[in-house]
Amino acid sequence: MTRTEMAELERKVAQFEYEKGTVSNKIQKLKSEEVRSRQNFSSYRGERKRAALFAVQDSQIIQFRTMLSSIEKECAITKDELYKERDELSRIELSMS
Repeated sequence: MTRTEMAELERKVAQFEYEKGTVSNKIQKLKSEEVRSRQNFSSYRGERKRAALFAVQDSQIIQFRTMLSSIEKECAITKDELYKERDELSRIELSMS
């Protein structure tokens, strides 16, 4: 693997880490919206609206957690690839010196 290919793998890892952070932030935002919504809706008013809102938020949280899990798996695979290639490159460089 060339240095260019390794740089591309490193860029992919950085992108995965960024996406992971973005999805984590979305999950946190949805959780805080849920808390805020629970405080805003009184128990005697808007029960259907409240239940619908929570159902949507729960499904979004599940969707984002699934996405986060997928990103983490891809990132781990790419990192493993990168580390293997770095080791191979180091061995080649040592054998040439």
